[in-house]
Amino acid sequence: QVMQEVRREQVEQAECSGRVSYLSRAQLRARLEAAKTASLSEKARQKLEKRKAAREKKRRLPPKS
Repeated sequence: QVMQEVRREQVEQAECSGRVSYLSRAQLRARLEAAKTASLSEKARQKLEKRKAAREKKRRLPPKS
């Protein structure tokens, strides 16, 4: 039931943006991260957040050719 609603949301939002597979994959990962962090301790969660922020920053930098 819940998963069906989630899929429907993803499909609707994907149709809006046009980047179907990328969007749904990113959303699924975000939901998975949220579920994981909810069950982690506070300290572990902060460490994970820091690591995730570093990864995002790295990804934003243009690749050195």
